[in-house]
Amino acid sequence: MTSVTEVFRSRDKLGEVPVWDVAEQALYWVDIESKRLRRWDYVSGAVREWYFPERIGSFALREKGGLVCAFESGLAFFDPATKTSTGSPDPKRTSPPTASTTANATARADSGPARWTTTSRTTAPRFIGSIPTCR
Repeated sequence: MTSVTEVFRSRDKLGEVPVWDVAEQALYWVDIESKRLRRWDYVSGAVREWYFPERIGSFALREKGGLVCAFESGLAFFDPATKTSTGSPDPKRTSPPTASTTANATARADSGPARWTTTSRTTAPRFIGSIPTCR
């Protein structure tokens, strides 16, 4: 019989995209509506979190370290160790995304160098989607 043990009570609004990092022995995930990324350390049980100026829909681990993240305004590289990002979103941004920005994103990294992301605008007059890739 399999047993289930709660390791952390997250109380996320919309927790998604659980990704296990073998090298770090840690679980990363996003809370989309709270605009944050979380990391649970298997050894210590500690949870770290990073907040962003807009919703983060998904992410993937990078071979070079850090993450590539899909935000409402586009893709960005994020380094949890230094708390720095390059690309979008602009950390100084104070206004909310407009109706034309991406409101939903999902992503997966394949076995090669590509990271595939799908996006959709839920506030547009009709459904609009795209599938960009980041290498």
